[in-house]
Amino acid sequence: MVDKSPIPFYDFSQASRQHRKQETGSILFEQQGIAIFPNQGLRESFDPNRMDFYVLALNRYGSADKDIGLVHYEIKPKTIHFLAPGTLHTLSNLSDDIDGYYICFQKAFYDQYYADKTWLKALGFYSSEGTPLFQLDGETFDRVEKCVQRIALEQKQQSEDAYPVIWSCLHQVHLEAHRYYCMQFLPKEKRRSNAHRDSLADTFKKMVDKQFIQKRQVAEYAQDMSLSPQYLSELIHQSTGASPLYWIHKRIFLETKYYLRHTSLSLKEIAMELDFSSSAHFTKFFKKMSKGITPSQFRGNLKN
Repeated sequence: MVDKSPIPFYDFSQASRQHRKQETGSILFEQQGIAIFPNQGLRESFDPNRMDFYVLALNRYGSADKDIGLVHYEIKPKTIHFLAPGTLHTLSNLSDDIDGYYICFQKAFYDQYYADKTWLKALGFYSSEGTPLFQLDGETFDRVEKCVQRIALEQKQQSEDAYPVIWSCLHQVHLEAHRYYCMQFLPKEKRRSNAHRDSLADTFKKMVDKQFIQKRQVAEYAQDMSLSPQYLSELIHQSTGASPLYWIHKRIFLETKYYLRHTSLSLKEIAMELDFSSSAHFTKFFKKMSKGITPSQFRGNLKN
């Protein structure tokens, strides 16, 4: 069922219905928790929305404009992009020659074939702090494209062991993308840093992404992670250079900007949606985070 909030939230059954001109021609694995679609047949544009599943999109030819969160990206030939569940995104200016694939899958599909249930969350391109869209070099793109095409072939053949093969191809795509991402976007000192510490920090930020409206105190996250607030604070600061409260407030602030940019709700309505005690409290928080800019000024600047 489609969520009725100002920024709609689509479940897996809505994947093709909301983003494609028509469902015919789609390759769909809805019952197994994975679906693969050709880029042809996508709507030329769609409004901001979120989804409750992962998306991996590989573009061979053509171009489009993609907004992920508040960041604008250009989809070009040989680009790949990733969306974690709950990520706000839009699409516009889809060119007529667009050609490629996108894969939608639920975490449950991935987990049934992989023992490490936290692996997907640790990938940088699925993080709200990471880079979700980037261009691959020729060799990496060719390897990824072969895996994606194999997924499409396995669907068409409908063999009994199709899904384990499909999963292995999907996993290979993630491994190739992860290797390329680390070489391009992570500094050497980050790659050498304490893996356990950084894993806990990534877990904390993922929890904040999901629970920042209901939980706004560091102690609440520390309890969920079976850590003391002091230890969590030290761990997060060592890993990221900032306090846990900074990351909580940053995620709330990001959400306020989503609403100001992508909805016509009043300040009072946004305050209610995001569980502020009053519109005055919302405005005070926004001014503090934006270093003096009010929500009304921020919204007005978007129109200029």
